[in-house]
Amino acid sequence: MWGLLASTIVTSAVDSINPIGIVQQFVLQGLVKKPQHIWYFIMPTGITNMIVGYLAYYGFMIYVKEYINQLMALYGRALYFTELGFGIACLIAVAYYVWRKRGTTRTGQKLTGIEVQPEEVPVAHNVYSVTPPALVGIGVGVTLAELTSALPYFAFMAILFNYRLSLLQLTAIMVLYNLIYMSPFMLLYFIYMRAQDKFDHLYALIRVRMTRWKAIVTPLFGGGVGLALVLHAVSLLTT
Repeated sequence: MWGLLASTIVTSAVDSINPIGIVQQFVLQGLVKKPQHIWYFIMPTGITNMIVGYLAYYGFMIYVKEYINQLMALYGRALYFTELGFGIACLIAVAYYVWRKRGTTRTGQKLTGIEVQPEEVPVAHNVYSVTPPALVGIGVGVTLAELTSALPYFAFMAILFNYRLSLLQLTAIMVLYNLIYMSPFMLLYFIYMRAQDKFDHLYALIRVRMTRWKAIVTPLFGGGVGLALVLHAVSLLTT
């Protein structure tokens, strides 16, 4: 058991080095209505890891995979056509957005921007906030997406399969792993709480910059997403 404990600590520590997840939390922390709401993002990451771990350890992942394969066999083409529709809708929306922007520019109805100095940026509360249910969905979705390339987690599960553990022992090991895995997220939250004014000032500066670049970033991002969806759907429908 000491070997399992050491392996759990090492693999979870490596897995916790997650720059993408930390950046995501940093962004979300500036979009929540209350600072404590970020826990709706942090906790689902560990809980999702635990659920996947239970399913894998007790062999249920095979049944989940078979069920997904059956669904794809039955409804795969419908799903691909839906993806194609979303992609085309994104491209149409981007084209309409650009057309309206060009029309506004030609009629001289552009809004005049007010130059804001960094020291004059107010620490404003969030007008657009991410709700707790949305944070839960993001946390679960991000964790599931990252599991496909989480080599430390796979290594941990491979080691775990060599031990016959009771439900209580397995739960203790999984809790330890995910507490260490979530520790950078929790640390970032506590750092934010200790320096909230400075963080909020930084978020306000970022909002000012993002507002200036919105006319360029929005069509580029929307067009990129739409094109990616269309190409992916077409490639699957033609194979």
